[in-house]
Amino acid sequence: KPNPNLIIGATQDNGTNLYTGSNNWKHVVGADGMECIINPTNSSIMYAAIQFGSIRKSTNGGNNFSMIINPDQVNDTGGWVTPYVLDPNNSSHIYVGYTELYKSTNSGNSFTQISNLNSSATLRIVEVCKANSSVIYLGRGQNILRSINGGISFSSITGNVPNKTITSIITDPLDEDRGWVSFSGYPNNQKVYFTS
Repeated sequence: KPNPNLIIGATQDNGTNLYTGSNNWKHVVGADGMECIINPTNSSIMYAAIQFGSIRKSTNGGNNFSMIINPDQVNDTGGWVTPYVLDPNNSSHIYVGYTELYKSTNSGNSFTQISNLNSSATLRIVEVCKANSSVIYLGRGQNILRSINGGISFSSITGNVPNKTITSIITDPLDEDRGWVSFSGYPNNQKVYFTS
């Protein structure tokens, strides 16, 4: 956010690359590159993940990355593309979705399991609401889950959406009850659903 010339992106088979301006791309993390995040308040801090949720962090603008969490260390399983997000209201809070939801309150120095979903299915989406960080939405397969207490408990709100794989969940930055969910597959008139 503070530096539009700083971009980090993953290329799956070819790892993760960092753009620092002047046509300068640098390979920073190997393996299958997945989700990447630059801290919106401190661009020296960035995150990069590889397949199945092994997440790395840099505190020096991408010069070095160190692992902060992987599914083995918490005895869990991550999806091929494991979702993780920074709390939009507190960038030192990180949420990672394996089969359970994990949270760090210290920028990834330690993580605690906060959910008790009791499922072997991996999470595909984690959305922490900007309007209220205590409201968290999860997508797992065809199911939408919602927490209003910071991830301690979740209820299913799948409702009348199609029985298709969820590809994204986003919420109104001013209203945690307003949201959009997108789905994969056909027919094309069942792609995006809205709730108020």
